[in-house]
This record gives sequence, structure tokens and C-alpha cells, in this order.
Amino acid sequence: MEDPTNAVETVKSESPFYFDTACARENITPMRKHRARLESVAAVATGKLTVGDAVRGYLEKIRASASLKPRSKDYREMIMDFIDRSWPAATRLYP
Repeated sequence: MEDPTNAVETVKSESPFYFDTACARENITPMRKHRARLESVAAVATGKLTVGDAVRGYLEKIRASASLKPRSKDYREMIMDFIDRSWPAATRLYP
């Protein structure tokens, strides 16, 4: 038999809360949604917002996003460029 004096003692945490990556992701998502909502409300409140202004804001958010892969950012920019080239008057319209 083993000597009980050499046994390693296991200590359990008293706190039921632990912080991991999934927990962090869940806490950040509502903050991102709230921030995006505030930004869009502020843009509309300052005056008339054209489609071109909305596209510029969208592209800025895409470029600043750390959660998107570079190729996904390129694809979204390419689609916005395609819409702009195929329908130039759309950027001056009011939604």
C-alpha cells in the first residue's frame, strides 16, 4: 500500500464560476450587437443617410472586424464594388 503522507492533495475551487473562451465569446456578442445598434442610430440621427454612406460604414466595420478571415473581407468588398459598378446611382439614393 502507498503511504498516505506522500499523496497529492486535490483542491476544488469553491467558486462555481470559471472563465473560458466560450464564456468570453458569449459575453462579447451582446456588446458587439449593442455597439452596432448605437452606431447605426447615431448615423441616422445626424441627418439623411444615403446608401453610399451606409456602404462606407459597412465596409469600415468589415475592415475593422477581427473575427473575419482576410478572404471573407475581400469577398464582401468585391461584392460592394460590383454593386457600385453595376448600379452607380444606388449610392446617391436614400433608403
